[in-house]
Amino acid sequence: MSELERQLTEALRTLPPLRAPSSLAPRIWREIERRAALPWWRRSVAHWPFAARVGFVVLAVGAAALTFVASPLHVQPVVMSVSPDLQRGAHSLLTLSALVRLAFAALPQGLLSTFLVAGVALYVALFGLAAAGYRMLFGSAHSAKVA
Repeated sequence: MSELERQLTEALRTLPPLRAPSSLAPRIWREIERRAALPWWRRSVAHWPFAARVGFVVLAVGAAALTFVASPLHVQPVVMSVSPDLQRGAHSLLTLSALVRLAFAALPQGLLSTFLVAGVALYVALFGLAAAGYRMLFGSAHSAKVA
């Protein structure tokens, strides 16, 4: 530790602790009560009932799949009437979409479901590792502040 760091640390230790304004605690409690009174659909997804979260994921995946599969049918007539640059871009996207569809059709059904299950497992593992890393890095500091 350098001399400047040591002097600064000593100077900061001699300062009195800061006090929060007296109006802070009531404001915090009011905000906590306001958030607790919100209906579940106005809260973050983590506070939704399990069935609603599962339904949301199913709908989101279904919407993404429907958009991916059905978009060439609806996009092509609109884009082809706009500009040559958009026509080239749309043609490239349509070709890519057809290639991806052919690749998925060529895969055995069991392999596709295995990839899907493995992908979900890796996604869950990522969140688990992130939570464990966060707890390891910041959990002890947070619990020391609370105590």
